Amino acid sequence: MKFLKISKQKIGIAGKILLIVVVLLSIVFIATSSFSDVTFSNVTGTIKAFFLNLKRGPGYPYEFSADGPEKIDSIGYYIAVVEDSTVVFLNSTAKEVFRYDTTYTNPDVRISNGRALIYNRGTSSFMVAGQSDMIYDNSETSGVITESIITAAIGKKGNLGFATWSDDGVSKFTAVNKKLGVDFYYVFGNDRIMYIALSDNGKYAACAVFGVKNATYYSKVHVFDFEQTEPIATFEYPAETLIRLDFVDNETLSVVTDLKRRLVSVEDKSESGVVDYSTHSLSSVDFDAGSHKSVLCFSKYGSTENEVYAFDKNGEEIFHSNDFENVKDVKCNSKFFAVLTDEYVYSYNYKGELKSKIELSVNIDSIEIVSNDIYFFSGSNVYKMKSNKDGILQTE
Repeated sequence: MKFLKISKQKIGIAGKILLIVVVLLSIVFIATSSFSDVTFSNVTGTIKAFFLNLKRGPGYPYEFSADGPEKIDSIGYYIAVVEDSTVVFLNSTAKEVFRYDTTYTNPDVRISNGRALIYNRGTSSFMVAGQSDMIYDNSETSGVITESIITAAIGKKGNLGFATWSDDGVSKFTAVNKKLGVDFYYVFGNDRIMYIALSDNGKYAACAVFGVKNATYYSKVHVFDFEQTEPIATFEYPAETLIRLDFVDNETLSVVTDLKRRLVSVEDKSESGVVDYSTHSLSSVDFDAGSHKSVLCFSKYGSTENEVYAFDKNGEEIFHSNDFENVKDVKCNSKFFAVLTDEYVYSYNYKGELKSKIELSVNIDSIEIVSNDIYFFSGSNVYKMKSNKDGILQTE
C-alpha cells in the first residue's frame, strides 16, 4: 500500500493559513456577540479586506486620471482616493481592492472605523463604503437627505451627521443612525455649518458654524446629545474662523481655528491646551480618528519658517519644533507623524525622535500615511516608501 506524502513545508503553510482563518472567525464571533455597535457585515468586511491586502498589485508608482484625485485619505489597510467619477481603494502594492464609479462633481470623504462616507457637495448624494465593498448608495434608494450637503461626518459606530443648505438659505444639521433613520435635526438659520464631529460612543455630535452679527464675524461650536434635540453646550469664538473639530475623547473637543488650537470640555465648559498662533498663519492640520493623535503646522507671516506641534491621544503636547521651512503638509497616524517640505519628508515617532528623512526627487503636493508606509502624491501620480529608513524617493 502506498501512502500519500505531504511535505512539512506544505503542512506548515496550510497550518498557518488555517490558524489565521480560525483566529479571524473567532474575532467575528466574539465581536458580534459582545459589541452591539459592531455588525457582522462590518467585521467580515474587515476580514475580507485583510485577505485582499495579501494579493499583490503591480506596485507603485500608480497613475490616476489626468486631473488627479480630489480627496485622499486612509481607510484600514488602504489609501482611499476619490476622483470626480471614481472611488478607488489601493493596497500597499497598488492593487485596486475596491473601485466604484460615481457621477459626483464635487466629492469629499470622511472615514472612521473602516467605513468611508463619500458625499457630493452641493447635492443630496452620498454613499457609505466598507474596506472592500459598497454598503449603501442613496442614489439607488429614496434619499435620507434631500437638501444640498455642505459637509458631513461618520462616527465609529456607523452613525452619520449631515450639514445641509436649503434653497431659501437655511442651514440644518441632521443626525442619522447606523440603520439610516433620522434621529433628529436642528435648524441653524443663517449661520452656516462648517464642520461636524461625532464622538466615538455615538452619544454626542458637535457642529461648528460661521456667522456674522453687527458687522462682526464669529464661529460657534454647538454640542448635541443624541437623546435631545437642543444643544447641551455652545462655545463662541468672536473674530475666529473654525478650521477643524474633533473629539479627543467622548466629552472633550479639539477646536482648531485660524488663530488658536484649544481643548474644550463639554462637561464643565473649561478650556486647556491652548496654542496661540494668532501672529502666524495656520498652514496644515491633521487628526487621526483611530488614535486621537494630531499634528498642526503654522508659519510666520512673510516667512518660510514653520512651527510644528504634535499632540498625544489626550490632546497633550508631545512635540514642538520651529526648525522647518516651507512645510506643505503634515499627516499623522497611531504610530508616527510626517512633515512634508519642498525638499524632504521627515517622519517622527511620538517620543519626538526622527525616524527617517526622505529626499524628494520630484515635486510632491501632499502625503498620506498608512501603517508604516508614506504615500507621496504628485499631480496624477502616487509613490510609496517605508517610513523607517532614510533614502531618496524613487519615481520609477
